[in-house]
Amino acid sequence: MENMGKSGRASSLQFFDEDGHAVHKIYTTDNTNTTAYCELVNQFKDEACEFPHIAHIKHTHESRPGKAGTDAAALERDWRAMRDVHEFFPLLKKHNVSRLSALGLMPKDLANQITVNGVQRALQEAAARACEIMVFVGNGGCIQIHSGTVSNLKQIGPWFNVLDERFDLHLNGEKIEQCWVTRKPSDDGVITSIEAYDEGGELAIQLFGKRKPGDPELSLWRDIVKACECTLNDAETV
Repeated sequence: MENMGKSGRASSLQFFDEDGHAVHKIYTTDNTNTTAYCELVNQFKDEACEFPHIAHIKHTHESRPGKAGTDAAALERDWRAMRDVHEFFPLLKKHNVSRLSALGLMPKDLANQITVNGVQRALQEAAARACEIMVFVGNGGCIQIHSGTVSNLKQIGPWFNVLDERFDLHLNGEKIEQCWVTRKPSDDGVITSIEAYDEGGELAIQLFGKRKPGDPELSLWRDIVKACECTLNDAETV
């Protein structure tokens, strides 16, 4: 596609799911190798150019077992036995429990609910302390990850924005219903995240301290998380 961008006309590759929702977009910039880009487009171009049929599927959330239907003690035991954060999704499948339900079943040293602006507070603290972080944002077809610092933060109406040269993030704070701090054991030590969920119980965004496998978590990131956890206690005492 051809679009008008900040610096003029830009080409893009855009990907959609079966009911027409955009799941990923890639735009050219002033630094794009246009020859290589055109070769890529020509390689995968559909000469028939038929307009795809849009299914208009109505999506519903999967059945989510409540707290009464889950063995919380067994779930906690398996949680504490994790050796890698990537074991978490199989753990949820094993216990037939949704992510958000699992958090509600755990003691606060593993999953601690904080105020709904926890992500914004964490990003502000990360910017102020120049802490390198990892930001995970996903949908049904794609997960995008930013690794590094954040600096240019702006609140515009309900939208909390990161407007850095190499990273754009637009978070609608009015759509966030719950925010949690989670701690998962690993061979590299405890891995801490801040997670925000929308009104449907879906994970909207995750923040971690930047790290590579084999490295321990940044102590600076842990300090930021502790600062964000204090906001809930402050709110409760008002």
